[in-house]
Amino acid sequence: IISSTVASGNVETRFLSPIYVPLLISMILAIDFVIHNSLSRRKMIKVLILSFSLFWAVQLSSGTYKEITSSLKRGAGGYASTVWQNSEMIAYIRSNPPPHKLYSNYPDGIYGVAGLSSSMSPQKSYYASISAPPLQFEKFQAEIDKSGSVALAWFGDSNRGILFTLEELKISFELTPMEDFTDGQLYRVNSKSTGLK
Repeated sequence: IISSTVASGNVETRFLSPIYVPLLISMILAIDFVIHNSLSRRKMIKVLILSFSLFWAVQLSSGTYKEITSSLKRGAGGYASTVWQNSEMIAYIRSNPPPHKLYSNYPDGIYGVAGLSSSMSPQKSYYASISAPPLQFEKFQAEIDKSGSVALAWFGDSNRGILFTLEELKISFELTPMEDFTDGQLYRVNSKSTGLK
């Protein structure tokens, strides 16, 4: 209940994990009670319980098999998936590190795959919050002023609504494409001659 009312969003399987052990013990006790209850010693009930148990075991096994097969094909998920491990942009950044500070809409992906540090591109809000982080553009501008420019690795399939989009960044900064990749684009970011808006 708590996880569905805060940042977690929909209740996923992992949030229900504390329930599984007590639920399993309760089911085993209920089955044992039904089987050994003097009123329920009929063969039919035992067959139904056994059939349900077998069906449940097959169902769980098939789900586990699908998960293992998927993990073998696509990687274990998250940044260990083949999509991230075979990222063209991360491979390029690994072999050609930008001379100035690197920002990204997925800095955690760059670190997770290549072990390279980068910073989050300017945020509109904190995660699961409507309040904006303070001075995001000003801090970004200060880094550009200090270094002359910064690099921005933007992964194309970004769905992070907490970040300013490329279009919004282009209003206040000059974004020059440096390299194109199948999974995104690498930009050099400079101040606009008109200044920060």
